Amino acid sequence: MGRMGFIGSLTRKIFRFKETSSGEVSLVNETDGVTLLKANPTTIEDAGGVKLASHGDRHGYGQPDAIPDNALRYRQLKAVFASGKSVTVSAGGTYTIPEGVWFIFCGANTKVQVYDDVDGAWKDLTGVGGVALVISDGSNVRLYNTGTADEDSHLREVT
Repeated sequence: MGRMGFIGSLTRKIFRFKETSSGEVSLVNETDGVTLLKANPTTIEDAGGVKLASHGDRHGYGQPDAIPDNALRYRQLKAVFASGKSVTVSAGGTYTIPEGVWFIFCGANTKVQVYDDVDGAWKDLTGVGGVALVISDGSNVRLYNTGTADEDSHLREVT
């Protein structure tokens, strides 16, 4: 059985790795008396006894902390690249993003802006040439071409 430890540089708490006779290893916060992780040759568990290898399964539908029915799901994202459209924004011009959820790939001199009704001004959501996932109401999100030539940007709707 072995032990190795360290002291937290900010908290000054004492942490130790402990090996048991069965070959299990634990990471323990000795100052507070809390076991943070337990590991054996086949699994690692967190302080709540959740096996880290299966942690993602806890977030599947019907599990203890399930994804809500109205959440964006992978099957929705799979359809993103099934279709899209190019829009040409004239030099110095704008294009209003239609209502919906969109992946936007801006042209080299184009950026996404959102209207801030508190300040009464358009605010940059991306830099020029940016990429964004945008939720648009059909009137308060736009593309703005800062360049001196017409430019294409690409939109792909999440459906």
